[in-house]
Amino acid sequence: GYVHVIFVQDSLAYVADQSIGLQIINISDPANPDLIGNYDTPGRAYGVFVQDSLAYVADEVGGIQVVQVSDPANPDLFGSSGSPNEIMSVFVKDTLAYVANTYTGFNIVNISDPANPDVVGKYDTPKWAAAVFVQDSLAYVADEGSGLQIINVSDPANPDSIGTYDTPNYAMDVFVQDSLAYVADGGSGLQIINIKDPTSPDFIGSYDTPDWAGGVFIQDSLAYIADEDSGFHIINVKNPTNPDLVGSYDTPGKAYNVFVQDSLAYVADRYTGLLIINVSDPANPDSIGGYYDESDVVNVFVRDGFAYLASHSNGLHIIDISDPTSPTLLGSYRTPGNSQDVFADGEYVYVADRYSLMIFQTPYGTDVEEEVEGGIVPTDFVLYQNYPNPFNPETKIQYHLSNPSWVELTIYNLIGQKVKVLVNEFQTPGMKSATWNGLGPAGKTLASGIYFYKLKTDNYVDSKKMLLLK
Repeated sequence: GYVHVIFVQDSLAYVADQSIGLQIINISDPANPDLIGNYDTPGRAYGVFVQDSLAYVADEVGGIQVVQVSDPANPDLFGSSGSPNEIMSVFVKDTLAYVANTYTGFNIVNISDPANPDVVGKYDTPKWAAAVFVQDSLAYVADEGSGLQIINVSDPANPDSIGTYDTPNYAMDVFVQDSLAYVADGGSGLQIINIKDPTSPDFIGSYDTPDWAGGVFIQDSLAYIADEDSGFHIINVKNPTNPDLVGSYDTPGKAYNVFVQDSLAYVADRYTGLLIINVSDPANPDSIGGYYDESDVVNVFVRDGFAYLASHSNGLHIIDISDPTSPTLLGSYRTPGNSQDVFADGEYVYVADRYSLMIFQTPYGTDVEEEVEGGIVPTDFVLYQNYPNPFNPETKIQYHLSNPSWVELTIYNLIGQKVKVLVNEFQTPGMKSATWNGLGPAGKTLASGIYFYKLKTDNYVDSKKMLLLK
């Protein structure tokens, strides 16, 4: 079969074999390993961990399969816990994450405590849920093979289908604006559905793109389509009954998804990376920058000067796009599965990682206020750039408080881990400062690189980056 993970304990190797399940191999004689036991899990086995006499197998269909291996020649199912299966997409609103799962449909996850997300509701769509968009109390699910599913989520514990429209091909993505749903429908391009009456959605227009429409984003009266091998297309949907092509850009890889902000389109171009395209003239889109990663970047989300990339093989990338002509990698996290989608909300980033929903806390996702000109006393909350920067061995961070407040000033590394708390106390108004000597927990010397400092008060949050050089 296809071996994904091996766990070794004592003289036995426990192998997660995609097509066969759990294989137990005697390796007491490493020159002659010998298969002694097998347990065929329901789906494809992607991971295994052994503790005491139990093997925990991550199985695509069966979830966590707990296998009794006290007798390795006769492994036997001890218990199981259903998994979310293939998580393809996530959309976050308030304290809920709405998740599209290939095999189990649509799930609602309570994320009020991000450290302990909890599934509160489920709706099993007819086919394979690929993407979700939430507006008001309705979730719009692109369900490969059954089209657009409209689900009432006013009671998250009991989501219920209220309408459906069967698109002609495979619904891959959906974007909702006003009373229209725009569906990227694979081989049938862009489908536009009237959802004014969500119980009876109906077709009003389409545009057949050249290849495979997998991603859609709407801004004003333009639809931006990621169309795999034919690249990126801009379609005028001002008259939704007769959409027409305005402009195209043939990306070097496979355009999988797109996010548009102001006059820039950010394209997740599989096998190329992130492409940043100027769309101020929609008839002549032009690439102005990119972050090049020859792995399989498949999705992008943009917020507050940062692009968050989901890569099948490399997990989560966070890119500084404050200068779109020269995007810079800030940090990465190699997720255990295959990252499919990403959503950023404040300081949290949510990754649909095929077999799990992963939640990351980062110091990047806060709005940055403009700096005050030197010598002018501010009248509001202000966080200043550290000085010197770059620095070695220490740097000074200044900030101004306009009101008495509890203050937290914290240092984070590139992957969002807290490395030092400089201030955690109540402070009076005025200019304040703190010094950081480049040391982490318990006085540990930290490596050279980019770090972030984040100021949080009762009603103000800001963060900036700095460079430690050794």
